Amino acid sequence: MEDAATKMPGMVVQHCNRKIIGFLFHPAQAFREETDDRFWQAGVWYLGLLALNTLITVILFQVLVNRIIHLLSPVTVGIFYPVALTVAVGFTGLVLHAAVYLAGGRQGIAKTFISLLYGMTPFLVTGWVLILLSTFGPFARVVGSFFGLFLLVIFWWTVYVVGIGLQQLQSLPAIRSYVAVTIALGLSLVIMAIAAVLGLVIVWISGISGISGISGIQTVR
Repeated sequence: MEDAATKMPGMVVQHCNRKIIGFLFHPAQAFREETDDRFWQAGVWYLGLLALNTLITVILFQVLVNRIIHLLSPVTVGIFYPVALTVAVGFTGLVLHAAVYLAGGRQGIAKTFISLLYGMTPFLVTGWVLILLSTFGPFARVVGSFFGLFLLVIFWWTVYVVGIGLQQLQSLPAIRSYVAVTIALGLSLVIMAIAAVLGLVIVWISGISGISGISGIQTVR
């Protein structure tokens, strides 16, 4: 019993590593192995990777971004980021399933969400690199091109993996699955960008209001 308990963490880590490598580089085989998975299993996988991604994001944000200009506290980032991403994923799943249904997929919304949650693996594993690429001020022009390139790589990598999932789980032809994923993810990215801009504007306005309030108090004194 003690040997089994000792080996269990190592076995879990090996299983997760094998699963991550599978969805990153061999998605067709990975989805075939997860064909019988239920929605909650894909949800647990997503939440596990999201927790790791959030932890790395918060650390990098605090060390690289807040060190230069204090925008948000680590707690705010640690709460807002995963909640906003999960809401976006939920919205994307609904839009994606509508597109899948129009494309002929009839295996149920759970299969669509399973494809999406597992298909988020590329972003959840590598998305934090975007923060690194956005903080090199002296090399902004060079790094900026890499930022855009890497963003495109993550986007199309995710489209590819989710598309493979829809082919496996929704029995959709390749072209239909990729069109459905591209529309859903593209629409979600636009909405997320708008939400991010609005969020920054709110933070900026709040900061100005706070500074004005402090100045007013000092003036009265």
